[in-house]
Amino acid sequence: MERDQAEEAGSKPAIDEDELARSVEEAIRLADGDIRSALAVSLIANAYLEAEVERLATAVARGYVRGRVRSGVEGPAPIVDRVVGGQQDR
Repeated sequence: MERDQAEEAGSKPAIDEDELARSVEEAIRLADGDIRSALAVSLIANAYLEAEVERLATAVARGYVRGRVRSGVEGPAPIVDRVVGGQQDR
């Protein structure tokens, strides 16, 4: 979603443009200037966070319905393996 559209929808961007630019430069610096590595790390981190959100949402839903929270939802490792494994196949 474009920045103007996000503002029209009533939501503020989670990060401003200057902060985003600094974060991108820092990620590239931490990857020794390798943009592909910086992107791969970002994708892995995103996959982990998506899996964690899904796990927590499932735990909350189960806890709400059954009166308790149960674990057993697939963790982030298989997702991270798919991202990293896909990169190695190239």
